[in-house]
Amino acid sequence: MKADEELITLEKALENLSIALEYDDLKKGVINTSGGYFIHKGRERVIVHKSLLPFERVDVLMDILASLDHIDIVKFELPESLSTKISELRERNLAESVKTDDLSEPHDSPSINPEENEATGQTNP
Repeated sequence: MKADEELITLEKALENLSIALEYDDLKKGVINTSGGYFIHKGRERVIVHKSLLPFERVDVLMDILASLDHIDIVKFELPESLSTKISELRERNLAESVKTDDLSEPHDSPSINPEENEATGQTNP
């Protein structure tokens, strides 16, 4: 499937999800992004940089759709190539978030304060 066809398919999927899609200049001023998803006044919206090539727009839209865990992409009957890519992106995002969660979890390590260690029974190395 060509990028132009993929783009049309993804745009229709967003429309079916009632997510507004807009193309705008996102590379000027303090904003410098290829695109993103947000909720404004209770309405879901996606904005993509208007100067991106079709295959770049496809990548941005697939990244955004993959990040929307509350949406079941399967029910929109996307072509297998697109649904597979989105599923792979979701799995990668999930794996990355698990790694980040592992780093942010507190660890039960001895305190530097000896009085705290006496209370918990821990010792400093």
